[in-house]
Amino acid sequence: MHALFTGLLATETLLQLVAGMSHAGALRVGCFAAAGLFGVTTALHWRRDPRWWATGLVATLISQLWLVWSWDQLAWHSAVHAVVLLGVMYGMASVGPISLLARYRHDVLPRMVGPRDPSMVTTADLARLPPLLQRFLRRAEVVGKPRVHHVRAHWRGRIRSDPDSPWMPFEATQVNHLTEPARLFYMRARRGGLPVDVYHAYRGTEATMEVRLLSLFPMVDLDGDGLTRAETVTLFNDAVILAPGCLVDLPVRWEEEQGQTIRGYYTVGRHTVSATLIFDDTGDLIDFVSDDRAVLEADGHSLSDRRWSTPLGDHETLETGRLPVRGSACWHTDQGLFTYLELELVGHEMNPEPDPDWPRGLTAHKLRVGSKQEGSHGPTHRGGVRR
Repeated sequence: MHALFTGLLATETLLQLVAGMSHAGALRVGCFAAAGLFGVTTALHWRRDPRWWATGLVATLISQLWLVWSWDQLAWHSAVHAVVLLGVMYGMASVGPISLLARYRHDVLPRMVGPRDPSMVTTADLARLPPLLQRFLRRAEVVGKPRVHHVRAHWRGRIRSDPDSPWMPFEATQVNHLTEPARLFYMRARRGGLPVDVYHAYRGTEATMEVRLLSLFPMVDLDGDGLTRAETVTLFNDAVILAPGCLVDLPVRWEEEQGQTIRGYYTVGRHTVSATLIFDDTGDLIDFVSDDRAVLEADGHSLSDRRWSTPLGDHETLETGRLPVRGSACWHTDQGLFTYLELELVGHEMNPEPDPDWPRGLTAHKLRVGSKQEGSHGPTHRGGVRR
């Protein structure tokens, strides 16, 4: 769809040029001006620059003025304009200032700056943790790496609302702040071919969740204490999976259990949640199980407590450490295990510097693989997934 609409914009650029060469005077100047603006719009749209809709809107309005002026000659062109205008309006809704993506970007950027602890994780930091957790953190290769201020991840996968619903493919990007707890997660999925935007925001001690069809029509709009408690579990889950090195500093109380399991009690604000971490014989984390996360019911408003787990696999050693690159999320129901989410990690960064142009859309943002950058607040570690 992206390439198709880019082609339509390029076609509109050519039509404006042809119209300009076929006329004289002010009409010619107007057509050439519109062609220039449509050319800029085409380039911005191809690059997934979120500003493309603004130049497209100006170009469409200017061009339509000239069409009205010379309606007897160019009336047919209004049909093309109508399609372009619909695309531009959707662009404003999906990446413009009223979009969930814009809200995500607004929330993320301030949390990627500020003071950071420049020290590295050491073996002494691990010494105060239970032996099973020490083995996990050594396996995850956190020793000798910077303490985690924030982490950014990029995902692709599929999701469904119930066992009878079709899977919806998605791409997602998120930033988690560890020292001042925050989780900002933006997803774009497709339902019946139509785009669905999802934004989970955990800021401070409050969480919200919003879902829009076609970037405009609300499907879910949640907040409240129940959601905040559920998202505290997700925050804990993300910390263990995406930034295990932060476990040396997080406010977690640990209890050793039998076998390859350990239980953690994580506190943020007024919420304390718990989860059981399950490891294999090598020390890799293979599951995270909690009874403190609530499922969103079919009405789109109410939440119900249910056991939640995230089986993990395909661990790989990246620049940022050893991480699971594939996983799923499941609800434990009376009818059995229901897997509602399957995902693959396609990009991972520890303490990345803010990028004023990020993200350009969503799918355009691909994290660079296997590089390190030195910034004013210490090293940035980037990792990519080998596929």
